[in-house]
Amino acid sequence: MPPPGLMTTTARSAGSPVLARGLVRLGFNQEGYEEFRNIKDGTILIRIPAVTFTMGTDDPRSRPDERPAHRVWLSEYFMGKYEVTWRQFERFCLETRRAAPLQPPWDEPELPVVMLTFADAEAYCRWAGLRLPTEAEWERAAKGTDGRRYPWGEQEPDASKANFGDPFLASIERTPSAVGSNVAGASPVGALNMAGNAWEMCRDWYGADYYSEARQKEIERNPFGPATGCCRVIRGGSWGSLGERLRTTARGCQWPVALTKFLGFRAAR
Repeated sequence: MPPPGLMTTTARSAGSPVLARGLVRLGFNQEGYEEFRNIKDGTILIRIPAVTFTMGTDDPRSRPDERPAHRVWLSEYFMGKYEVTWRQFERFCLETRRAAPLQPPWDEPELPVVMLTFADAEAYCRWAGLRLPTEAEWERAAKGTDGRRYPWGEQEPDASKANFGDPFLASIERTPSAVGSNVAGASPVGALNMAGNAWEMCRDWYGADYYSEARQKEIERNPFGPATGCCRVIRGGSWGSLGERLRTTARGCQWPVALTKFLGFRAAR
């Protein structure tokens, strides 16, 4: 059955169920979650059912802004299986006559798009009928409901699971990988590259002490973060991050207008 409010019809060409609001059902992935294709831009979306999970951590080895752990309830939503690529973003720019971002030295259409402001990412999402994920949605898709340290589990990261490394070497020797790489590092819902490759934007404003406020509630429902701020939340680490930044609870922040080759995004709905 489709999510509430999304009625199905039948595709004339392929016989696949088509959701009236622009999604084609593809079936179930290896992790048992339904996947859909967004017709407008081709984004593969994973349907994540409503659930309560533990966000953040009480691990004393973590950074202060990751603590304390607190309970969060999320409504059903869709999360992008992959980071948005240069190919997808360039199509958006052509159709909307928006100036394309300055591309780094690499020129591969299936690499994650970077060198974007938050306004650029939000404009893409509006065009595609999508949106940026909240920080809570991002963490739930990355860690599942069992509180795992990394998307794949408790094992420390290696090259088979994530594209990451020394920040200095990354600036002169390394590049991001094509989206969908590092299959061994898939998250519990089947999302790829949620650790390393490119930092990913979330729609929330960043608040270093926001979790302490959230802990005061028995359960926080569909949180959107602080009402205001100067920086936005980023998650997941990048190809220029040390392994400890790949943890599912690790948080980062970035100025909304800053441009960096280490920051991209994945879409949600």
